[in-house]
Amino acid sequence: MIGELEEETAYELIMGFGTEENTARDSLRRAKIFPFTTMPDGRSLSGAQAEVGDVSVTLQVKFAGNVERHASYVHFFYRVKRETAYRKVSRVVNMSGVEEETVSVTVTGLPKETEYEFAAVLTDSTTCGKPEDVTREAYKTFGSFTTSEAVKPTTLKYRRNICI
Repeated sequence: MIGELEEETAYELIMGFGTEENTARDSLRRAKIFPFTTMPDGRSLSGAQAEVGDVSVTLQVKFAGNVERHASYVHFFYRVKRETAYRKVSRVVNMSGVEEETVSVTVTGLPKETEYEFAAVLTDSTTCGKPEDVTREAYKTFGSFTTSEAVKPTTLKYRRNICI
């Protein structure tokens, strides 16, 4: 069985007949060598967008390039603009086996009229502590949004009832 291989790397697959399982290379009869080179990992995230509703924000990104169907997990993070620490959205989106798709999560409970920044990152595992943990640029994308304004009355009528 072939395990994980490095991308864009030349390898040789040697096949032949042996007398037992895991026969040494030099003991194979009629051995053939098949050279091959692995493809680059073309996975990427792009097109960060936010759809702001009255009580929620939907964050979405475009996931593409998973030709090899690698294990792929998209993590979303957000923070108030100009703060340093991100908060992680609890839902991790499993994109393993998917070649191309729009990925989204919905965040609720954010204060009104507040500016936010968000990040979406791609990893090979279900865990990721912060966006800075991902070093490959194609594996991350960023966006921003402002939560909607609180509903404000346009006119205020005052009525005074006097009882005698």
